[in-house]
Amino acid sequence: MANGNGRALGPGQLAQARQASASILGRFQGAERFDRRTVDLNTPQTIQYRPFNLNRPLESVIVEVRGRLDVSVGAFADLGVEAWQNILQRIRLEGQHRTYGNLVPLNLTGATAFVIPLLTQESAGNQVYTSVGGAALTLAGRPGQPFLGSFDGTIDTHDFMLFWNIPLTPQMGIGSSLKRWSQAFLYMPDDWQNTLSLTLQFGDASALGDPTGATTAFTAFGSATGLPEVQVHLNYCILGPMENAARTQGIALRTERLFTDLVTAADEQRIQSLDKRITTGVLVKTGTIEDTGISSGVTTFDAMSSVMLNRTQIMVDNKPVRNISSDLAEKSRITRQFNLDPIEGYYALSFVDGQNPLLAYRADGLKGGSQFDLIADVLTTGDQQRVTVVQEQVIGGPFPALRP
Repeated sequence: MANGNGRALGPGQLAQARQASASILGRFQGAERFDRRTVDLNTPQTIQYRPFNLNRPLESVIVEVRGRLDVSVGAFADLGVEAWQNILQRIRLEGQHRTYGNLVPLNLTGATAFVIPLLTQESAGNQVYTSVGGAALTLAGRPGQPFLGSFDGTIDTHDFMLFWNIPLTPQMGIGSSLKRWSQAFLYMPDDWQNTLSLTLQFGDASALGDPTGATTAFTAFGSATGLPEVQVHLNYCILGPMENAARTQGIALRTERLFTDLVTAADEQRIQSLDKRITTGVLVKTGTIEDTGISSGVTTFDAMSSVMLNRTQIMVDNKPVRNISSDLAEKSRITRQFNLDPIEGYYALSFVDGQNPLLAYRADGLKGGSQFDLIADVLTTGDQQRVTVVQEQVIGGPFPALRP
C-alpha cells in the first residue's frame, strides 16, 4: 500500500490507515434530546422546530409522543385502522444542501413512516404502548394481515406512548451490506450547516377514527390534567479520523403523495409519473378513508386493502422493469426475501432486495424524453378508495458513473 507520494507505507502507518478506514463505519451517539414541549391534541396542530444542531453527522430522527385520551359519554362510532400512529399526520424535513440546493428529504404521513421500516425488518423501533383504564402498559403487536389498529375507542382512559424511528439512510432494504453503506448517507455538518428544519403536523381525536357520539379530551400521560408531550431526539454518529474523507455523501428522499382519483375499476391506470433519479424502491399503500366525523385537514384510513390493485408495475416507455402479473405473488416473494410476514395495504417494490444499495434502479440514466411511470390495474370501485405512493430516491452517493 502506498501513501500519497507513491511511497510504500511502513508497518505502523499501514496499521494506522487500517484503523482510520475502519473508524469511518462510525459509532452512534444514541437518542439525544433536541426538543421537548407540550402539544394540544384536542385540535389539529403544527409544530415548526428551530434548525437542528448539526455539529456531528446525523443518522436518524426519533419522535416520541405521550399522553392520555379520555373517552366519555359514548364510544367512537368507527375506528381508524392505523390508530394510534395516525395521530402524527405529517413529518416534513427540509434544508439547504450546499451542492443540491433546497431539498425536502422527508415528507411522509406519520402512519406510513411508522410502517416503512417494518417492511424490511422485524423490529424497527417504531412502537405503540397503551394502557386502558389504568391497566399495565402494553406494547402493541406488529401490523400484519389483517391490519389491526391498537386503539379500541371504548369509554375509558387511554394512556399512550408512541415512538417513530426515522432513519435518514435508504429504507427499501435491510442487511449487513446496507448497514456498511449507511455512512455514505449520513447528513454531514458541512453539507447542511444549520438549515435542517423539522415540521410535525398532528391531528385531533378524528385521526383515530369517527368520534361521533363520544366526548374526547387529551391530557398529560397518566393524568386527568395537562397536555400531551412531544419530544424529538437525534442520533448522531462519530466517524473518527476519516470523517473528512466521507465526501461521497448521498441524500435519500422520501415524499408521500395521496391520489384520490382511483375510485373506479379499470385496467392499466397510470398512478404516478416517477422522478428520474436513482430509485431504491417504490411503496404503494392502498385502502379506504373514513369520511364521517373527520376534522378539516385530517386524513384517516378506515381500512387497508391488499386487493384494490393488481399488476402494479414500474414501467419505462410502456415496458415493465419487472414483469409482475400478480401483486400478491410478488408480495410473497418480497416477504420471503426479507423473511417477514406481509402487512395489509402496503406493497413495496424494492430494487435492493438483494441487500446492496448499489442495486438501485438507475433512473437517472433514462433519456430526457423517456416515460418513467407507476402503472396498475384497479380491481375495485368505491368513492373512499385512496392510494398513496412513496418513491425512495437517492441524489449523489457511492454509485458509479453511468456509461455515456
